[in-house]
Amino acid sequence: GTGSVISVNTPAGTSEGDLIIVFIGTRDGGSIVPEDPTFNTIRQEVYSNDKDRPITTAFYVIENSVIPTNYIFNRITDNDREWNVVAFRITNFNVFEPIGNTIGITNMGTSTHSLTIPDLELNNIKNPDNLVFSTVTTYRDNDFINHNTDFNTENFFASRPANKIISKIVPQQPSINNITYTFQHSSHASAIAFEVNSYGEPISLHVHIEEFELLVGENNFISWQTLGDTETDYFEINITHVETGNVLFQSFQEDDTVFLQNLNLTGKYRVYAFINDTFGNEYIFDESFEVIPRPLFDPEQTFENTIILVISFILLSLLFYISAKNNVEILLYASVFGLIVISIVFINWIFIVGIIMFFISLLLMFLSIEYNGKRG
Repeated sequence: GTGSVISVNTPAGTSEGDLIIVFIGTRDGGSIVPEDPTFNTIRQEVYSNDKDRPITTAFYVIENSVIPTNYIFNRITDNDREWNVVAFRITNFNVFEPIGNTIGITNMGTSTHSLTIPDLELNNIKNPDNLVFSTVTTYRDNDFINHNTDFNTENFFASRPANKIISKIVPQQPSINNITYTFQHSSHASAIAFEVNSYGEPISLHVHIEEFELLVGENNFISWQTLGDTETDYFEINITHVETGNVLFQSFQEDDTVFLQNLNLTGKYRVYAFINDTFGNEYIFDESFEVIPRPLFDPEQTFENTIILVISFILLSLLFYISAKNNVEILLYASVFGLIVISIVFINWIFIVGIIMFFISLLLMFLSIEYNGKRG
C-alpha cells in the first residue's frame, strides 16, 4: 500500500491470549508508531530518514478480549511512500517473555546485492523448539530475494520496496549462524531477526522418597529431578526434623540424590523443595516421612529376639515346674499363661516355632490340671 497510515487485517481465528506479530517494510525513513499503545516494538531498523532508505520493523501484542478487525500504524513524518505489511498469529509462546533476543543490520550501498545478519544468540532454554523470524527490506523492487539458510519463506513482496519474511523452528542450540540475503538488483537494504519464545512445559520437580515410615537407626534415600522446558532461576531442597527444627540436609543442586544414614531422632522429617524459572513459573514440593521407635521385638533383630524369647520360655517352664511341685496354683497358671503369650508372639514372628511353643504350653497346662487333680 501507500500513504502515511499503514493498516493490516487481524489474522483469521485470532482470540484472546494469542500473540500477534506485525512486520512492516517501507522506505524513505521516518519512525513507525502503532495506533494501539499496547503494541510493543520488537525492532525497527533504519539507517537514516533520507530518500530511498529502507525501513524494516516488527511489533507484537498479546490480544485481549476485544479483538479488532485491523491494526493501524502511523508514519510520524507523514511519509506516504510505498509499504508492505503482514500480520501473524502465534498460539504456542511464553506469555511471560514472548520475544527473546533480537538483532538488526542496515547495509547502505547502491552497488550491494547482499546483506548478512550476524549470529543471533538464542535464549538459554532447555528444550524450547523456539520460532525464529527474519525479514529484509530493499528500497528497490526485486524479482527474487534469496537466503542461504533452511528457513521457510512466509511472505515475499517483489514490488518496491521489496520485502521477504522467513521463519524456522529451532531446537536447543546457542545461536543461529549468519543469515545472508541476496537480491536481484543492487540496493540499500535493512534486515532484522528475532526469537519467539515457545512456552513448552512449565518448570516442576519430581521428588522420590524411598520410605515414608522407618524404624530408629534405619536409612532413607531421597532423589529429585527437574522437569519442564524453561531455565531454572532458583532451586533449593532441605530436610528438617519437625519437632526440633534441626536441618538435616540442604542443597541448591538440581538433579541429585541424598542417602540419609542412621536416623536416630524419632518423629516427622519434612522434605521441602522449591524451584522457579526465569519466566516466573514456580513449583513447591512439601512432603514428610516419619521415624518411629523400634518395637520390643524388632523383626530385624532376629538373633536378639530369639535369645530373649527362648530364655523367657525356659524361665517360665522352670516356674511351671516349681509351681507344680510345690502346689502353688497361681504361679502355675501364671506361668502357663506366660508361655502361651510368648508362643503367640512367636507365631506372629516365626510361625513354626510359635506353633510348637503354643502346643507345648497347652500340653503343660493339661498336665498341670491333671497333676492338681491327682493331688486333690
